[in-house]
Amino acid sequence: MKLTLLLLISLISLGASWENSSKALSPKELSSFIPNKIFGYKKQAKETSRAIKIGNISYSLCEKHYLKEKNEVKVLLFDYADAPIMYTQVMSDREKMIAVDSVYFSPYELVVGKAYQSYNPNQKSAQFFAGINERFFLQISCDNCTQDFLLPVIQSIRYSEFPK
Repeated sequence: MKLTLLLLISLISLGASWENSSKALSPKELSSFIPNKIFGYKKQAKETSRAIKIGNISYSLCEKHYLKEKNEVKVLLFDYADAPIMYTQVMSDREKMIAVDSVYFSPYELVVGKAYQSYNPNQKSAQFFAGINERFFLQISCDNCTQDFLLPVIQSIRYSEFPK
């Protein structure tokens, strides 16, 4: 009886600690993973950070904009810790969409997850997206730019610092 009670208490506390460690970051915490300064780019005043709740699913979102050579770069970061089904869906949808819509599509080496970059020379649009630690979704995009235009922004993200 005591052993069963001890085991039950251990399982409950383990579940509670796992639940607390996988909670979505606050919008402010999420914003800290996107740099405010990127060499050669000017940060725009447009910044959105918020927590979103749809039914019993919730997630955090941060959006920042940068300007270089009259081109605007948009960076979106989502924390889907409390919405794993949304993470799975967005990764699946994005992989299918970019593979079909892009003339140039290639994987991008990322230790903490899957990442892809694409470029459409007809529309002159570049896009990068990454699934980080099977929890975060990052999208960086720009219209009217070259394929290498996003590289400094992609490299400015500190991927290894994202929670697991």
